[in-house]
Amino acid sequence: DVVEEALRWGAMTHLVSGGQGLYPPLGPAVAWADRTSKHLQVSLKLAAAENLVALNQTSPAAATLADARRLLNRSEMMLGEIGGRLQFVAATVAFQAGDVPDGSASLAAALKYHHKSSLRLFHLGLVDGLYTNGAVTPRVADDLYQIVLREPTVADWTQQPADTLAYVTSSHLAPLERWFDIAVARKDHERALELAEQIRRHRFHLMMPLGGRLLALRWILEAPTSALSQVAALQRQDLLNLFPRYAELSRQAEAVRDSLRQLPIAPADEAELRRQREELDKLAAISTAQEVVLNEMAVRRVPSELAFPPFRTFAEMQQAIPEGQLLLALLATSKQVHAFALTREKYQLWQIENPGRIRTNLAALLKQSGVVGREATTPIETLASNDWRESADDLAAQLTAGMKFDEWDTIEEVVVVPDRLLWYVPFDALPIGPAANAKATFEPLIAKRRVRYAPTVGLASSDGRGPTPRDRTAIVSGAASGSRDAEAAQRAAARIAESLPAAELLPELPASPSAIQAATFDRLIVMRDSVEAARSPLEWHPAVVDQTSPAGTLAAWLR
Repeated sequence: DVVEEALRWGAMTHLVSGGQGLYPPLGPAVAWADRTSKHLQVSLKLAAAENLVALNQTSPAAATLADARRLLNRSEMMLGEIGGRLQFVAATVAFQAGDVPDGSASLAAALKYHHKSSLRLFHLGLVDGLYTNGAVTPRVADDLYQIVLREPTVADWTQQPADTLAYVTSSHLAPLERWFDIAVARKDHERALELAEQIRRHRFHLMMPLGGRLLALRWILEAPTSALSQVAALQRQDLLNLFPRYAELSRQAEAVRDSLRQLPIAPADEAELRRQREELDKLAAISTAQEVVLNEMAVRRVPSELAFPPFRTFAEMQQAIPEGQLLLALLATSKQVHAFALTREKYQLWQIENPGRIRTNLAALLKQSGVVGREATTPIETLASNDWRESADDLAAQLTAGMKFDEWDTIEEVVVVPDRLLWYVPFDALPIGPAANAKATFEPLIAKRRVRYAPTVGLASSDGRGPTPRDRTAIVSGAASGSRDAEAAQRAAARIAESLPAAELLPELPASPSAIQAATFDRLIVMRDSVEAARSPLEWHPAVVDQTSPAGTLAAWLR
């Protein structure tokens, strides 16, 4: 009703504006509500519990939440909006109390409700339906998509955190692709390149816990200031002021890292090894405590810019490209494959015809190059043959048929941003670039220009940080101890270690899970194949040596 809505929004405004103490009307309003409706009682108690959490009064917040839960027991209201609210506040209280399992369960229940009832997701579905049914023109749809597909704003996180979490944890790739198609059809190529980047970022964030919310908070709190936007840098200060416990844990973690850097990566001395294990155990405990605070931050009314991967406007993309560099970015949607060529002064967009042929041409190229399977043996004749060049010509011609670029003399480096299947394309081996059509003089791109790859356009150029010295290198040898090739692999790894200052072999049994052990080095060279069952990307083990441990997965490394 009107009274409930007024008090609920008043309490929210009190929190968002940084009001001190408990929202004044809540005390008398809760006492008055006991004589009126149950819905009003529960709503006000939930507002009071959230307010108490903001004041770090966890026990009173838990007691108030328990009162609200008792009122809803065996009530159909638990299945509606008030029940979803209760679960979200319960998650906040549990995370502040340090009970991550209970908080995660409550948050999952809250998001299950909000995925079905989110107002923002409803608006997105409404706009998408209007466009796909032809009820609005592409121009109108373009304007509407800008609203419903925006990345979360400060207002979104502070006013509707549950609704915003439901949005970022839901896939909206199909509407994004339709918006991209509108930009291409209207020849708004600058917008199209920005949307291609938004699609890449959205795919990445969907793989992250809570749709990238936790990653965003980690990045804001731990990344070098030079890698943050001005908005994110200000958000860092606000978060550290609001959560002093995290600031103290960060200081402790930095002190432990400094201590670890005084020790070898793989100590041979027993006393040093014991000290390293103690320090790594401390760091693991601190990291666990930080994760508890981060989980609380994720459900609080605090904004967090999606700082990684960095997003740049078209103008910023061009400005970040140095002279002599060509950026070749590709986007594979559910229907088409598009390519962008971008230099500091010019840009071009074209659609790759018959995208289904890419897989056929690529399979032929890889097979003729001897890439046929992990266990297969490649005959010497295959390695010596030039049969692969014809397939390389065909694939290069298909990918660059629409490319009209005649300034190769000014290009020194090509940066490729592949997508999906195109990650398997060896662009550096294709005859792209000057004299690409002269088959009599086959010359791969890598023989003419420097080539490197980047996962997004935003990561193709520097984020403001200068080069850092990589003075501590860990090396994983090419074969496990006890295997047939172990001795040769150890010798090869030792030769690399000799050529690099402060390089050491990582033990087969590290002193701590590799994600924690990473604090002892700046760079990791892995010479061993990673042979793992098909899993999600986050379950891959980068260091290989601890493949049986969940603490060695990429997900653990990202924490």
